[in-house]
Amino acid sequence: MKRKHSFSLCRQRAVLKTKWRRGIVFPCVILAGMVVSPAQVRPPSADGGGTNGGSPVIITFDAPGAVNGTSPNSINPTGVITGSYLDVNLVSHGFLRANNGMFTTFDVPGAGTGAFQGTIPVAINAAGTVAGGYTDTSGVFHGFLRAADGTVTAFDPPNSAGTQPGNTGINTAGEIVGDYYVSGGGVASFLRAPDGTITVFQDPSAMYGTYAAGVNPAGAIAGYYFDASNVANGFLRAPDGTFTTIDPPGAVGCPPNSACRTYAGPINAVGAITGMYADESGTFHGFLRAHNGTYTTIDAPGAVNGTSPTSINSEGAIAGYYNDVNFVPHGFLRTHGGTFRMFDAPGAVNGTTPVSISPAGEITGYYYDVNFVSHGFLVQ
Repeated sequence: MKRKHSFSLCRQRAVLKTKWRRGIVFPCVILAGMVVSPAQVRPPSADGGGTNGGSPVIITFDAPGAVNGTSPNSINPTGVITGSYLDVNLVSHGFLRANNGMFTTFDVPGAGTGAFQGTIPVAINAAGTVAGGYTDTSGVFHGFLRAADGTVTAFDPPNSAGTQPGNTGINTAGEIVGDYYVSGGGVASFLRAPDGTITVFQDPSAMYGTYAAGVNPAGAIAGYYFDASNVANGFLRAPDGTFTTIDPPGAVGCPPNSACRTYAGPINAVGAITGMYADESGTFHGFLRAHNGTYTTIDAPGAVNGTSPTSINSEGAIAGYYNDVNFVPHGFLRTHGGTFRMFDAPGAVNGTTPVSISPAGEITGYYYDVNFVSHGFLVQ
């Protein structure tokens, strides 16, 4: 049974939600409601959110050719952002946004050109290597990596019936993790080495799928799996292949007939992991698991219907979103000291969703305008 939540959904939400909503996107760059040059930036603090902890600069943007939405998915240490956009025909294309605001768009050879087919970049490392997925003309997903020189390599794990881009992660060494449909049924995860060797793995307790969501420079992998009760549990896979289950105190699942508990994903260089878990009422809370195994609950001020961390940097700063009383998402930054800073992108009417934070503290993500069309943003 295929179950996705949290990290796969938040990175594809902008694409999926525009299936039934059409709108025209007018590209612009906004600072505090004023149009400015993309070059007008402030150096961010490593803890995130502005120069030396001051007021952040928020820049909004759209990829060239975007008509039905722009969806950033990842930012690397040099400030390069990758993601996807939908054209007038609802075809998905990849983009790179350089730290000077210049765009490069690309498509994986063999990517389909029908509605909701195409190229979906998900992660980018310090070298500028991009990992993600694409759908072919039959609508089947495959994995890809794009080197900094533009060379594209497609791949699929053995016995794959569809390689998913939603949970893809890539580290500084170029190791890629993700998940895929196994021919004959089930969902497994994979680790692709820089030489192209693919290792397939499942959490030992998994019954209904294993979903790798992040890999750090040491090769430690975090994600989640569904057990025999079809309940989600987080996992940590050490570089030697041993597994540790991640379930914060208070993660007792959801109401009957719901399959949720703990979704782990982003993992930083020192092995700190963030994610979210459901309490007995079904409300989601964020968590931070330190490298020594201790847990801290994360609830953003103003959160009424859940807190969802989506990224953690090497400094321990966490970006994510929380839902207000109307289930509208708003962005937050939690510094490594535990201080919260909330924000919304200029023009956001139907929600702001941060998805990635760089080592320097820059945050990227997307927001929805009044027509539910997504646009990219960068917090500096």
